[in-house]
Amino acid sequence: MTKTMEFLKRQAVRALRGAEKYTRTDMVYMATNGSWLGIKTVLAAFLALGVSVAFANLLPVHVYGEYKYVLSVLGILSLTTLPGLGTSVVRSIAKGFDGTPHAVLVTKIRWGFLGALGSAGLAAYYWYAGNLTLAGAFLVSAVFLPYVDTLSMFATILSGKKLFRVSILYEIGVQLVGAIAVVATLLVTDSLMYVLLAYFSAYTLARFVALRIASARYLTNTSVDTGALPYGLHLSAMEVLATIAESVNSLLLWFFIGPSQLAMYAFAKAIPTQILGGLKKLSVIALPKFATRDLADIKETLLRRLMWLWVGLFVLFIAYVLAAPYIFHTLFPKYVDAIFYTELIALSFLLFPKKIIGTVLNAHMRTKELYLNSILTPCVQLVLAVILTPTYGITGAIISELSAQAFSLVLVTVLLFRTTHVSR
Repeated sequence: MTKTMEFLKRQAVRALRGAEKYTRTDMVYMATNGSWLGIKTVLAAFLALGVSVAFANLLPVHVYGEYKYVLSVLGILSLTTLPGLGTSVVRSIAKGFDGTPHAVLVTKIRWGFLGALGSAGLAAYYWYAGNLTLAGAFLVSAVFLPYVDTLSMFATILSGKKLFRVSILYEIGVQLVGAIAVVATLLVTDSLMYVLLAYFSAYTLARFVALRIASARYLTNTSVDTGALPYGLHLSAMEVLATIAESVNSLLLWFFIGPSQLAMYAFAKAIPTQILGGLKKLSVIALPKFATRDLADIKETLLRRLMWLWVGLFVLFIAYVLAAPYIFHTLFPKYVDAIFYTELIALSFLLFPKKIIGTVLNAHMRTKELYLNSILTPCVQLVLAVILTPTYGITGAIISELSAQAFSLVLVTVLLFRTTHVSR
């Protein structure tokens, strides 16, 4: 049996090497890590689907709308945890600076207290306004905000070490803990405050344990990359407008149409967002490779690779459009009106190559180009959202997002291919 497996493995490697003359890609590297990406995507999708089914059937529509509203606001407040530092740390670890994560972690937590202060301020505002539900929700959020996302540094460490299989196992474990905690809570209460308490406490604890284990096992020196923090601050600044733009449609729907329509919009985005989250792991796999290759060499082969990727994305889009009606009628009967919207959102699959191109710019620290994209694209989305969402509701919100993504794809492509040298 062992000899047979070794023979099959050699044949598979030979076939993948043969395919490289067409794809111009290290197919063995992509298959080895991409197979685990596929497993992670499937498992994560099942877990997310289970949680979504629980939300759809156990939580009133308006309460789910309040839940998504709180998370949208927290998405903006969490900018104080400097999310761009994660990408910077991946580069540093890939270059052997294992002491960088600890230094960055301390900085992220300290700055995160500013976001916690903002959440506490909103809690006080809603308490004064007599809305005790949202007051309690933002108070709980204030306690966990500096830690819950920051402790995801374990995934950054493992990605920098190219331990994608291990990273996926850790991430699935964390997501499993979170899913169990949230579903168990929904079975006994529909209180927004208790649901958020279960969500934040489970993810914070699970990520803390994962970070401790990953640090102890895989960080072998205390060398700190002095360039990681400045570059990470640049990347974090670039995310400000993008994060606001990502949340603005939810906030506009909340204020102009109400929590029930926000809940409909959230369910329309749920599965496509999960799928895109899995696809983004392709950029995580690619980042260490891009960081160690010459930019001119990457540009020679990138379009061919993206063509093959787009063919796969088109097949994925068609498959989802066909499956969506069955999924919603079976699992989300309260939200069948969201079928059209979720199919419309699925067009974003076809625009995913912008993420890969952005990863190339990140890997080679093309700060000027990244700033242009991070400023212009969110501005396009914000302008369109303010015009379209209050008037056309969910459809307007989706069109504003798709239009901004299409603009970003064109922009990053032009910015990449007009570069003439590598910045280090």
